[in-house]
Amino acid sequence: MAKFTKKTLIIGSSLSLAGILAASLAVAAVKHGKHHHHHGAYMGGKHGKMMGYHKLDANDDDAISLTEFQQPLKKRFEARDLNQDGVISVDEYLQPATDRFAKLDADANGMIGFDELPRRHRDKKGSDS
Repeated sequence: MAKFTKKTLIIGSSLSLAGILAASLAVAAVKHGKHHHHHGAYMGGKHGKMMGYHKLDANDDDAISLTEFQQPLKKRFEARDLNQDGVISVDEYLQPATDRFAKLDADANGMIGFDELPRRHRDKKGSDS
């Protein structure tokens, strides 16, 4: 398993935040008429908002404050900070994957056999079958 460091987690979080920021800037450009192509992300309705914009604009004032912008990330962070100490350890970060693995490992032997895979995956025919 690759070694996770604080630097790795910080870089990953920064890249996620950069993606969210880029998306919000695109929303602002569309809202102010500086971008005329919607590339499939436009969702009509009130004020021609883009998908996701209404979720961030919690008070529906047609503006996203810094607090509104940070709220989804804060909720995700708090959900991962299982012991509520204000930081996410490697174990806390990997917990969802560990839980999924344990759910699939029906015989609890630390391995997932073909017969333990969900039926929808077992029934698929591979290209090399």
